[in-house]
Parts: sequence; structure tokens; C-alpha cells
Amino acid sequence: MLLLCRAGFGLDPKFRLHQYALSQWQGKDGLTNPLLFSMIVGSEGYLWLGTGARG
Repeated sequence: MLLLCRAGFGLDPKFRLHQYALSQWQGKDGLTNPLLFSMIVGSEGYLWLGTGARG
């Protein structure tokens, strides 16, 4: 398997992990497929997730 990734931003070492926000999405929240194929942050700061679901 070949995995290609581009450089991204990491966590700021000045902050501890508990200082970051964590959101978890499940079926009850509208996540129709838990398999994630892609993820990108748009220019406005929105997080876009690509799953195998259609619709």
C-alpha cells in the first residue's frame, strides 16, 4: 500500500492535550458511514470529511 500525504500543521507544543477541543460524530449525529477516506480544512476553517456514504 502506498500512502501519500502532504505536510500539515501539528499541535502547538505550548498547549497540553486537554486544552484542545474534541468532537466525536456518530450515527445519531448524522454520520452515515464511520469509514473516513479523506479530511481537509477549507480556507474558511471548516473541516471537511470524506466518507464512502452518498447523499
